Amino acid sequence: MAESADGQMANLQLDEVTGERVSKSELKRRKKQREQEERNRARAAAAPPRTEQHKSPEEEENNLTPNQYFEIRSAKIKKLRENKDPNPYPHKFHTNTDLRDFLKKYESIKTGEHRTDVEVRVGGRIYTKRSAGSKLVFYDIRAEGVKVQVMCQAQEAAGSVPFEQQHEHLRRGDIIGIVGYPGRTAPRNRPEGELSIFAKEVILLTPCLHQIPSEHYGFKDQEQRYRQRYLDLIMNENSRNVFITRSKIITYVRRYFDEKDFIEVETPMMNAIAG
Repeated sequence: MAESADGQMANLQLDEVTGERVSKSELKRRKKQREQEERNRARAAAAPPRTEQHKSPEEEENNLTPNQYFEIRSAKIKKLRENKDPNPYPHKFHTNTDLRDFLKKYESIKTGEHRTDVEVRVGGRIYTKRSAGSKLVFYDIRAEGVKVQVMCQAQEAAGSVPFEQQHEHLRRGDIIGIVGYPGRTAPRNRPEGELSIFAKEVILLTPCLHQIPSEHYGFKDQEQRYRQRYLDLIMNENSRNVFITRSKIITYVRRYFDEKDFIEVETPMMNAIAG
């Protein structure tokens, strides 16, 4: 048995890296593995350094608390008010249509068609903002209970303010004025495009200093909706429709009694003596 053990030891090969004696096949496997690791290290050293993915200011602001967002946003608007570049509270903005008329009038526009000879001037509140690079920005704006997409391209930009400065200060909740023309987009992934306003100029009319809830999660907490009714009306279309319906009912009842020569009076509910 001693002779057989000596024979096995004689067949083993010395691994110079670890100092072990291993079989010929094991030594061959280890050499291949080390050569592969060396090639991987050389390839990694020759590769260009990885650049961190750049986040837009809007994405970075999503991680802020409401108080932090309010402080940062207020400071930026204060700076704009001082240097007027651009003025965050312009004196006036003339509109020539509202979004309801826009949707009815141009719903027949075909996919890829643009009415560049028609100037549209509308105002609305930003609900979503999407950027596709630095030269293309999309907005979803709402006004009068309807929503319209706004497409902004750098080559279409006009006005005294450059394209980047028109859009870098805009956030969700801001009220903006748009000067552009009607058209319908021509997407590659679906046959029919979306009726949009192709903006030539976007003007900040009233900045929103507070963070509004995202459209994905919405504003659904019942207690918060009652405490912040103004935000409920901004975010939830159903709540807005209830208020509109209530107002129409009251107007109809009041008009009916007025036509019957009734007189509307207010009763002092908190007074001990009626009359």
